[in-house]
Amino acid sequence: VDLDVSNTYIDADSLFYLASNLPRLKHLYLDNCKGITNDVVGEIVLQLSHLETLCMEGCLLVTDPCLKYIAESSQRLMHLRVSRCAAFSDAISLLAFTIPSLTNLEISGLYKLTDKGVLPFSKLPRLQHILLAGLPHVTPGVLSMFGDIVSTSDRDPHQINLPELANERGVQLLKRKLRSTE
Repeated sequence: VDLDVSNTYIDADSLFYLASNLPRLKHLYLDNCKGITNDVVGEIVLQLSHLETLCMEGCLLVTDPCLKYIAESSQRLMHLRVSRCAAFSDAISLLAFTIPSLTNLEISGLYKLTDKGVLPFSKLPRLQHILLAGLPHVTPGVLSMFGDIVSTSDRDPHQINLPELANERGVQLLKRKLRSTE
């Protein structure tokens, strides 16, 4: 089951409602959603134990504490996109130690990120692609450690393919909730 609410303002209650009614949700797209905070992500990943894809590119209100929630609750996670979540720092390396299932990681535009934060991901046994664009404090030597699985351009054919429309069941649930509150 997929749910894509990217580029919207979805309030926390609606997102919690959807998560509680879609317990087998595997792919969640929150790219550029306004109002997504550490607590919202924490609650969502706790509810969604089957989550394999989490995309929250451009969610500017999430900070390093959010990474702890993801690390503790997302053991099945294979695809993670947190590009342009500008508040993330080298603390993101926690995910390299706690989620060995990661196969696709997009962490471009994290301006605080240094070699120390990126290097641990080179040890992930299943990692097939990593996007490391716009990281001014990451050296070419560290980038080269990823071999041919690294991309340093945001225009890359290996990026996670976003579904064109949100999952129909998720849309129906949200409409039902909105009708019940009128």
